[in-house]
Amino acid sequence: PPKCVELLAAAFGKDKTNSCLRQTDNLALDCEHRFNSMRYISDIFVEKTKGSVVLGTSRQTSNLQSAIPIEVTKFTDSKGDAFTNTKSLPQTSWDEASFTCTNALKRMKYILEYNQTTINSISVEIETADVDIQTSALKQGFEITFVPAKSSDSIERSRAKNNLITRPRSGNPGYIVGRPTLGARKPNANSTVSYVDALK
Repeated sequence: PPKCVELLAAAFGKDKTNSCLRQTDNLALDCEHRFNSMRYISDIFVEKTKGSVVLGTSRQTSNLQSAIPIEVTKFTDSKGDAFTNTKSLPQTSWDEASFTCTNALKRMKYILEYNQTTINSISVEIETADVDIQTSALKQGFEITFVPAKSSDSIERSRAKNNLITRPRSGNPGYIVGRPTLGARKPNANSTVSYVDALK
């Protein structure tokens, strides 16, 4: 795998999986920062409609009604124990006695729930591993998965509504190259002429 970089582009509606090597010259110094999973979650918010990332504390972003936090739904520590209580997650820390970085980030999976126009929520599943001082690099995996909102499944499907088949499409908040843009024919006031409106 290539060397890990700090920025990796993500496109709306496109699932993505990536792996890389997180290198270190001094594990004791890098453990609690470069190998800490919280650096990809804490004080990071995503705008629902634009999809852009906002940095800052919850108090600083409180005026942004469209900004949503990233919520940890599952945390698997280096022993294989799974935690769902996000208020008491194991911390990444340097163990001086064993010269080991405990609970270093191994894998992270972002799950974005969305509907036709907005991102509803962002959750993340985390796996960690212990890394000893002899290790100069740790393979890390990052994954992004887009999941349609559950509420959309409750919409009545019929041929008249033209929604019997779920089709991939492109549109706000993310335009995807190669996929059709959703549109509709709308009659004007005298119902004699129609035109196409792109749905936002």
